[in-house]
Amino acid sequence: MVVDSLQQHRLWRGNNPMVMVENGTVTLSGEVRSVWEKNEAIRLARQVEGVHMLVSDLTIARAESDKKISDDLTKGVLHYARYGIFDDLSSVVRDGVVRLEGLVTAPAKATDIEDIASRIQGVQAVQNEIQTTPVSQSDDALRNRLALQIYQNPDLATYAGQANPPIHIIVVNGRVTLKGFAPSALVKQQVEFIVRGTSGVFKFDSQLQLAR
Repeated sequence: MVVDSLQQHRLWRGNNPMVMVENGTVTLSGEVRSVWEKNEAIRLARQVEGVHMLVSDLTIARAESDKKISDDLTKGVLHYARYGIFDDLSSVVRDGVVRLEGLVTAPAKATDIEDIASRIQGVQAVQNEIQTTPVSQSDDALRNRLALQIYQNPDLATYAGQANPPIHIIVVNGRVTLKGFAPSALVKQQVEFIVRGTSGVFKFDSQLQLAR
């Protein structure tokens, strides 16, 4: 029944993972593609009726390189519909272990991004250190004012409708940090001028870089 469950959820390929059952104890062994597959196989096996104990000897196939994992993560986040200009994410990949950092505007986003990372082939583990910005109506209003003013700039207007525009606006208790890329030094100066002149900004830090 364990194999049936793994097959149903497309986690069993040929004879892998290998499943051994003895007196209600299930042992899973073999190789899976990601930490998500490993955790999911364990979860499904535990749910099968009659399973009293589970032993995991599963291993995770190594990725081509840490850079490949990092590139796949970047693509995954860019295609994540809820990741936007008010969020900021950074990651470090070492020996297949992904460490996620940054700020997002809702706890569910941090969970979703962790799930995206965990499904990437070769990921051995995910350390989720993403924090959530405090709930604040004044911060929400400030984010929207800044976004409206910044993306009204003719040199940035074409980016306004993109899923992930180049300039991200991070607001925490009136403290504003700009991250990302400006298309020119002039636009960078204009955007920074807008933020400094906006009511409600208590502190400002520009980490904008020039697009290459």
